[in-house]
Amino acid sequence: MPTIITASELRSVLGVSSALYNDAYLNQIIDTAETVVLPMLAQYKSFVQKTSLTDNVATFTTLGTHEFTEN
Repeated sequence: MPTIITASELRSVLGVSSALYNDAYLNQIIDTAETVVLPMLAQYKSFVQKTSLTDNVATFTTLGTHEFTEN
C-alpha cells in the first residue's frame, strides 16, 4: 500500500483520468517507486554529534562515516 501519495493524488498531479490508469495500476507504480527511491533518500544521513563556528567556518562532527561534501 502506498504511503507517500495516493493513487488519486498522483492522478491529479499527472493530470490523467482513471480511464487511462486505474487505482490498482497506479498503486503498483507508487509502491515500486517507494521501494526504489526511499532507501536512496535515507542512505546519506548521519547524526551530528557536535558543531562549531570559528572565523565563519562551520565544523560538524558526525557519529559515523558520511557522504557529505563541501559546497
